[in-house]
Amino acid sequence: MRKLIMVFLLFFITGCGKHEIEDYKIVSGIAIDFQDNNYNLTLEVVKGEKTDADFKAEIVKSSGESLNMAIKDADAKMTNHPYLSHLGVIIIGKTALEKMSDILNFLLDSPYIRFNTFIIIAKDEASLLFENDVQNVKSFNIKSSIEKKLDKSPLKTADFHRIMEVVRNDKQALIIPLVDEDLLVSGGAIFDGYEYQFDLLEDYLDYIEIIDGNFKNSFIKLGEFFPKVELSKSKKKINLKEIIIDLEIQIAFLATKKPDIEEMNQLKKELIDNLNTTFKNLQNQKLDPLGLMELFYKRYPVQFLNIQDIKTFYRQIPIILNVTIKVKESGFAK
Repeated sequence: MRKLIMVFLLFFITGCGKHEIEDYKIVSGIAIDFQDNNYNLTLEVVKGEKTDADFKAEIVKSSGESLNMAIKDADAKMTNHPYLSHLGVIIIGKTALEKMSDILNFLLDSPYIRFNTFIIIAKDEASLLFENDVQNVKSFNIKSSIEKKLDKSPLKTADFHRIMEVVRNDKQALIIPLVDEDLLVSGGAIFDGYEYQFDLLEDYLDYIEIIDGNFKNSFIKLGEFFPKVELSKSKKKINLKEIIIDLEIQIAFLATKKPDIEEMNQLKKELIDNLNTTFKNLQNQKLDPLGLMELFYKRYPVQFLNIQDIKTFYRQIPIILNVTIKVKESGFAK
């Protein structure tokens, strides 16, 4: 079956055979939904020749019992053949997440998918993000939004190559960016292998990223305040009995109102409690987006291979968060 798909797609996307390059139209994005045992595709086709600002989108819808059949259906409906080697984003709708394994492996086997293509999750139907043929190409805006967000959040990944690396690694959970109807990244969807678990809100992700040590800074709601939270130091210490994560966090209250001593102590406690609760919830569900078991494996490979159930071991091993919070500044934001 895979060989048949490969032969079809090689013929489908190249200039060899009876089709020349002018016979094709560039597809910038594909939305994938699944309903009634059919894959429903929405292709965003680029119209324009000069700059991104001149590009407009043409929408093509297709369906089929398999992704291969859905792509053939799109080809039959277009005056020019769809050229898929310049795909910027592939958006997977919530209804298609049950087919995540089939989708990712189909894309992996398909020669037209570049490893730097972005894979993202829609909060609802993926097609809703593309359904307007008079707007500028939305794939460009989505990819730009993701690139900016991922620059601040290395924990989430949209890169197809990186997604396949993590999803095949049974020692780490995967977080893929969630995009809302405004084409903005508004959280992440967490996976255990190919299995979708649940959505993570933006604040929840901030806490995970602080614990991971990759957090830069952001405004986080604590009580009635929105201090700027910045991670200044992070260190993970791993031994055979426990994992210790040392965190040094600085908070700044950039407003006219600042907490008094009692409020400050309460806010520090709330931040520490939120960090611990966030992590314990993930640990209890055997989800390891931080890749702590990967670190354990690198540190103790022999002992790791003797562990019969890695996920249960991860849930049971004591993981201690040592958090130090310092007030950096207060007053007006500059």
